[in-house]
Amino acid sequence: MYGVNPLNLRMHERRQRNIHMAHNEVVESVRLALIAELDLLNYYEQVLNTTRDDQVKKVFGDIVKEKEQLIGILLALLARLEPGFPGRMREGVKRLEQSLGVKVEL
Repeated sequence: MYGVNPLNLRMHERRQRNIHMAHNEVVESVRLALIAELDLLNYYEQVLNTTRDDQVKKVFGDIVKEKEQLIGILLALLARLEPGFPGRMREGVKRLEQSLGVKVEL
């Protein structure tokens, strides 16, 4: 998705001056990482679902599992960094459960 951190193209300069990201920049970085991991997950699943090569399927299947774990890690980190996020997630799960009429387990 990104070859360079889009938040600050002068990251090297910031490091030299020992200037760290502000909290909102860290949160945005985690969100961008989440977007990137979701994009990669979709890509690997598309390849997995369209190839006939069993070795590729095995490797990409393992990568898909790793990406799902990384997405969980990033969501947990976002919940730690943004206090209101867990409550909004729980509310979203409740709305989905009401809409579908089923219990959703995370």
